[in-house]
Amino acid sequence: MLMRRNFPILLLMVAIIWFAAAGPLAAAEAPNWQLTLRDDGTIAERVALPAGASIQDDGWQVLSAGDQVVVERTVKNWAAYMELKDRLPLQVVKKNYFLWQDVEINKNMAVQPAGVAEALLAQDKGKILFRVPGIINANAGKQLSEDQVEVTAVAVNQLGDGGSLLQATTFNGLMMGIVLFVLGFLVVVIVFMNRIRKVNQMIEEEYSLERAAQQLEEEENGQQATEDKKEE
Repeated sequence: MLMRRNFPILLLMVAIIWFAAAGPLAAAEAPNWQLTLRDDGTIAERVALPAGASIQDDGWQVLSAGDQVVVERTVKNWAAYMELKDRLPLQVVKKNYFLWQDVEINKNMAVQPAGVAEALLAQDKGKILFRVPGIINANAGKQLSEDQVEVTAVAVNQLGDGGSLLQATTFNGLMMGIVLFVLGFLVVVIVFMNRIRKVNQMIEEEYSLERAAQQLEEEENGQQATEDKKEE
């Protein structure tokens, strides 16, 4: 009888203990590497790994530690990225146009992963999330949106040298902004000039010499008609 009476309390205590234990596990991220290409050419990276991962001094900033290590960094451009030791084994091929670039990110087996990169690629559940300022045309993983794709560490390890991870078309935000501004300015100028031309045309029609001569002739004809009537 006593056990039955206290059963709801015992059930509540079990639920509290279970949620307390499951909370930290749910909050922990799966091992992942987020690589974001920005329209100004910089590369932002954020990596979440199990505690104990080796971190080299390659510009990483440690955000949190404990059961999981989270680090991030920003790299100036691809040329600077290729100089890093602790990086993904990538090779980038770019074709530059006026307003956009065709970008292809391939695997480069000449790069030996170290530190954070080595730790992530060793994780069976590890994932790499690529985000680009444009449109992804082809990829070796799971496309999440037109500008994001997720590739597993297993897929990266299985790719051969030169294997394509993604192909994308990215846009030059600065140049597009300048072009849009110039186009908008030209539209305003064209509309303004059309208005001025119409106003000038109306002024010319209203106050031209031909118009004045025509009005004078009409007045003279009117006066002549009046005099003729008086004579009659």
